[in-house]
Amino acid sequence: MTDSATFNVVTTGKLEPGFELADVQQKLIAAMKLKPEQAAKFFERPRVVKKAQTEANAGKICAQLARMGVSAEVQDTAPAMAPPPPPDKLVFEDSVPPSAEPELAIVDDAPRAASSGGDFACPKCGHVQVKNEQCESCGVWFHKLEPQADTPAPAVGRADSPAALSAAAPAGAIGSQGGAAAPVESQLREAPPDDSALSPAAIGAAFAAALVGAWVWKFVAVTFQFEFGLIAWGIGGAVGAAAAGLGSKGMKAGVVCAVLALGAIALGKYWSYSAAISELQGHMLTAMAEEADSMRGMYEEEMEDGRILISGSGSDDFTRRFMIDRYYTGAERPDDISDAELARFRAAEEPRLRQIAEIDASFEEWQQAMAGSLNDIPILQLMREDLGAFDFIFAFLGIGTAFRLGSKMG
Repeated sequence: MTDSATFNVVTTGKLEPGFELADVQQKLIAAMKLKPEQAAKFFERPRVVKKAQTEANAGKICAQLARMGVSAEVQDTAPAMAPPPPPDKLVFEDSVPPSAEPELAIVDDAPRAASSGGDFACPKCGHVQVKNEQCESCGVWFHKLEPQADTPAPAVGRADSPAALSAAAPAGAIGSQGGAAAPVESQLREAPPDDSALSPAAIGAAFAAALVGAWVWKFVAVTFQFEFGLIAWGIGGAVGAAAAGLGSKGMKAGVVCAVLALGAIALGKYWSYSAAISELQGHMLTAMAEEADSMRGMYEEEMEDGRILISGSGSDDFTRRFMIDRYYTGAERPDDISDAELARFRAAEEPRLRQIAEIDASFEEWQQAMAGSLNDIPILQLMREDLGAFDFIFAFLGIGTAFRLGSKMG
């Protein structure tokens, strides 16, 4: 075989093992610029796809076709009379006219230099082609082979971008130059306001509403001798509405209003109990003054009670029997007296009875001690003992209403 021998590349009309017909046809359409109908007929019979190639080039073309799934072989031909043309065209000898030759990327024996006609040599494999974004032979993307300039930090951006202008220009100069600064000024002007607000005026208004609500609670309870749970709900609504009316909103405002509503409800209840005790003291002093003779018998009974307590053992069993015998309880047996009732007697009654017996108090001193004993009544304890389910329900409604209105979530 001489150096002038040439070879043809001929398909066998079959697929390489492991390939699907539809996939191979799509690859032929992309690589050889075939029409779909040409690709559909490609495997009907063997075809000469390259003529007059060197043996090395013919082997490379067969390898390329095999990678695409096309089975092909190299066939020896007669020596060519002239050097073969550059191996960069793939021709259907029987069906494709010369003016519409489909192209197949082929690796030449040696890379050619770029011609003056606009050909471009791939920097990686040397394949000469029309300059595009990707090499037809090795598939490399040309932009990846170009020297990469240092990428500036993301925060810097372009010198004429809105972000750069807003960072470089003084605060007062944004938008004064027009042009690119205008979007920045627009964005700053259209930025959403803070979602929460609670001014001192709103807090003051809510606090004033809480005080008024507590006073209303006391007035109604003392006047009608009854506590209305709906007032707690109204207090919460008044506190939240007062704060919202002066622009409060947000979670913080809602929490402040809820706390003020809770404080107002508790203060109103405390004031009502305190007023009731003060009124009872007045009635007692008046009764003592008007009925001094009848009160004297009570005085003598309590003096005797004090002497019995002083002479006794002071144990719980003794005190329980004393409470039954001297009518300080409604229980009929010592075991029926609860520990809580015994504790109340020891805290409120026993110290006073022992004191008047020890000092042998006069009738006038006893009267003053009786009236003053009302000041020792534990109001907070009475409030806790008097709490019921409805108190909690209306307190919850009042606090929840204050939060919703104050935060403008309602």
